[in-house]
Amino acid sequence: MLRALIDKCTPLARTVSRGGLYVSLVAVFGMVMLAGCATTSGAANTTPTDTPAPAAPTATTAPPTATSNPPAATIKIVGASFSTYGFSPGSVTVKVGDTVEWINNSTVPHTSTSDSGMALSWDSSAIATGGGTFSFTFTKAGTYTYHCSFHPFMHGTIVVTG
Repeated sequence: MLRALIDKCTPLARTVSRGGLYVSLVAVFGMVMLAGCATTSGAANTTPTDTPAPAAPTATTAPPTATSNPPAATIKIVGASFSTYGFSPGSVTVKVGDTVEWINNSTVPHTSTSDSGMALSWDSSAIATGGGTFSFTFTKAGTYTYHCSFHPFMHGTIVVTG
């Protein structure tokens, strides 16, 4: 008899449990859906007044270069063949603190390299063809001679006055 009561209660308990489970799942699913709707409809469209707006991005500046002055003199590197390579003009005069810029208008790389023994020294490395540039600021008065290390017959002079 006890066994009969257990058999009768067990299927009923299972049914109630399954039904309760289904009801619980529907209720939880409904709350999740309502919570999602509330979040997307209200909270996302409002901004609290006590929260500062994000700072505007600031522009970054390029690292300083060795020569920040605009060029006081421009020397063009010219020549279409070995016999015509040269610096033009061959000599320039600038003041202390002035910048000289070399522009390679040639079809091959060149350098602007100070001759040894100068009070100031510089070496551009290879200046790219097709308009590559190199600049140097002269900080001491004097006469400076230079050359192209690839083509030692190319010479120039910079006179810096005080």
